[in-house]
Amino acid sequence: MNIANYSATNHYSTSLLGNLFILGAVFCESLFIIIGKLISYRMSALTVSTMVSLFGVILFFPLAVAESRYFEFKEISAAEWGLVLYFGIVVTVIAFLLMQQGLAVISASWAGVLTSLLPISSMILSSILLDEKITNLQV
Repeated sequence: MNIANYSATNHYSTSLLGNLFILGAVFCESLFIIIGKLISYRMSALTVSTMVSLFGVILFFPLAVAESRYFEFKEISAAEWGLVLYFGIVVTVIAFLLMQQGLAVISASWAGVLTSLLPISSMILSSILLDEKITNLQV
């Protein structure tokens, strides 16, 4: 947990709240892996990925419609639409398919170990792509 991130205006509570959100996401990802392993014996990776995406559409559609009333779609650039498309295809569909296919052949605990590489790859890529500084504390 990153609680050592003090700034001149002391954003400690924001940092702690952000950490709690990320910790919640980690627990959700852990449950996703465990449940995915349980159903990998009975359903194909494509079926599970399709169902996850379908439920995502059903759950978010009403919120998206409400949000769209106040959103200026014409202000979105082609590059930004490309990023949204990338998220839809790579982060959602391909990542779900790869995760489910992996869970069909390895244990959930080993999948958890492998997903622990996510913070390392995120740190390295954020340094390269976003010019964020890697601190000694992070290392």
